[in-house]
Amino acid sequence: MGRYSSVLLIYFFRWENYSSIGSVIQGTRIFAFKTPLQPELQDHICKSKRFTTMDLFRMIELTGRSLGLIINCSNTKRYYDSEDITGMCVDYKELPCPGRGFLVRTDLVKDFIQIVDEFLSNNFDNDLLIGVHCSDGINRSGYLICCYLICKLGWSSHDALNAFENARHCPIQRGSYIQSLHKTDSDRRASSTTKFFLFNFNKILSYFRRQNVFTDGTAEKLLEQYQVSILEQETTTNSMQQFFQLEQVLFKFIFFQPQF
Repeated sequence: MGRYSSVLLIYFFRWENYSSIGSVIQGTRIFAFKTPLQPELQDHICKSKRFTTMDLFRMIELTGRSLGLIINCSNTKRYYDSEDITGMCVDYKELPCPGRGFLVRTDLVKDFIQIVDEFLSNNFDNDLLIGVHCSDGINRSGYLICCYLICKLGWSSHDALNAFENARHCPIQRGSYIQSLHKTDSDRRASSTTKFFLFNFNKILSYFRRQNVFTDGTAEKLLEQYQVSILEQETTTNSMQQFFQLEQVLFKFIFFQPQF
């Protein structure tokens, strides 16, 4: 044990207590797993908890599926040799995700989505799986996977988090990651509402007039202010409160009406 640093020993202790791989998230080809380790790094780990790249392939084979892509989201290459992956004719992509400052790296989310979409586009005629790992296959991996489910598949943040937890048998553990995912979902929904609003502005205004909603003209003023704020991307706290009230009316009088 003398050749291992105390930091590595703490990491290995935590690593060995997580399950090796999760199941495939329902409705996708994606699963998360913890990073495999070179055999020489596992001398101090009991045999039943060791996990190498060969173990990964064996476990996937037992499910009757095959691997097509591995995305390494850890911030190091030292844990295993990537040629152990590519040598099995499986694509391998590195997406170094730092432990600190990860959430502000929106480019990493975009790159992850692009990697997944590109693979799926090139493999539409098969069912090859996409494996994603960081160190433990929990936090960074879970965050990126949930971002994909929310941004590309239109899942709610709650559904994405629950699906990941059920598949990985462990929830995302960092509160800041969870909060960021809820914000991502909220921003996505707001963007969808904004696009709908701008595209249907004249129809909505006409509908309000026909239904005599806010007969004092408040609705028309709010609608026009809302449109200007969206286009100029300038929204104050007070106007947001007004717009929230307006959206309640929109949902009540428009989205649940058979005639629009």
